Amino acid sequence: MDARDQILNLVFDVFVEEASRVKTLIKSGSISPDEFKVFVDFTSLVLDLYGLLCRK
Repeated sequence: MDARDQILNLVFDVFVEEASRVKTLIKSGSISPDEFKVFVDFTSLVLDLYGLLCRK
């Protein structure tokens, strides 16, 4: 496994943890609009990073 794969795995793990946390907040109805916006922005960054790292 090279450094790029390690970074992708780490970013994916963090994203899955954050998505789980946000899902719990949404289900409980306790997520604020600001928290949701931060998650959406984070998701966009993760997708951009994946796009950059997956290019050959």
